[in-house]
Amino acid sequence: MVSWLSRHVLALLAVLVCAGLLVACGERETGIEFSSELSVEEALSAEVINEEGIAGSTSDRGRPGGRGVLSPEETAASSLAIHFFSPGRSRPFSVVQARLFQAFIRRADGPPVQMHDGRDNVARQERELLRAINRGVKGIVLCPVDPLVLRDEVSRALQLGIPVVVVGASQEELTGTVNLPIDYRLIGQMAGEFIMERLKIKSQMEGAPEVAGEIIEVTGTEDLQTDIDRKINAGFAAAVGGYPGVKIVHQAPGMWHERTAARCVLEGRRSQPGANVIFCHNDAMAYGAFVALQKAGVAGEFLIMGVDGMAGHNGGISKVKEQIMAATIAVPPLAKPAAEVIMALVNGEAVPQMKEKAPELVTIANASEMYRRHIDRPFGRESSE
Repeated sequence: MVSWLSRHVLALLAVLVCAGLLVACGERETGIEFSSELSVEEALSAEVINEEGIAGSTSDRGRPGGRGVLSPEETAASSLAIHFFSPGRSRPFSVVQARLFQAFIRRADGPPVQMHDGRDNVARQERELLRAINRGVKGIVLCPVDPLVLRDEVSRALQLGIPVVVVGASQEELTGTVNLPIDYRLIGQMAGEFIMERLKIKSQMEGAPEVAGEIIEVTGTEDLQTDIDRKINAGFAAAVGGYPGVKIVHQAPGMWHERTAARCVLEGRRSQPGANVIFCHNDAMAYGAFVALQKAGVAGEFLIMGVDGMAGHNGGISKVKEQIMAATIAVPPLAKPAAEVIMALVNGEAVPQMKEKAPELVTIANASEMYRRHIDRPFGRESSE
């Protein structure tokens, strides 16, 4: 178990390394470069990253005839492509999934992939989705900003015979040809339950009459604008809401970024000096919170937890191993299943059966095993060897 009453020497050494990484990131839009979770073999067999972060993005490039307007040649190329709709490039997890999806399609000798950045704005994603459907596309993989708002567009695509793979939302929320859901409400609930367990232990050690804690919650977007944010918040609030002595005393949007989250946490600490728990809706923000609190000399007074649980040197699992975070929730990575399903659909083949994956709690007790599994076995699935 990680002690959050004190920090070990290892954690201090990790701070120096991670602080150097943060400085090295400069003013890059996405900040920390999180792992792709690819095995060595897959990393060598597919181009994953280009200089822009997501290769092939057409969302914001200048086009003949105006912004977002394609030439006849480009329109024809668009109709032969699989279109991948990301909720937003500001969230590292979404960037990684987009990169991996494209890598797996290339590895399978699939059609071109065109990327769309929703920027956490459902109206923007709705417009781009409808534009792509009207132009004609080979297939769609949709990670919705808000699934309920996109029902009409997805229904239209299906009526036109366009296969749609919905990633992250259930059939009840948004019916695609195939759905690969992620239970974000459960993810928030799991985070809340872990924090409550730790607060119970703390109260017992201190001989307190009731479980107590003051939580700073750092969301991804302002006013919980995305479906992911709302579900994580709802699950978390439900898990901690049954304890009168435990309160969310400050909530602010970190915009999925470590630097913004750092400012949010410092502001929250100034306004709520009794706060002792930091819960962030992704690991990048949790890391930013740690760096800010470490610089203030008070990181050891806080339990810090994030969400995403990616592997790699800068991923959330490593941050748990290094005791920078007490825990994270590993979100099921679905880029590879999404690529397999859409390839089967566009080729008219039988769709492979996909077992729904559950989120996993990562603590110091299982962080090393989780790290090996996410690196050595792509996406946590058993290798074929």
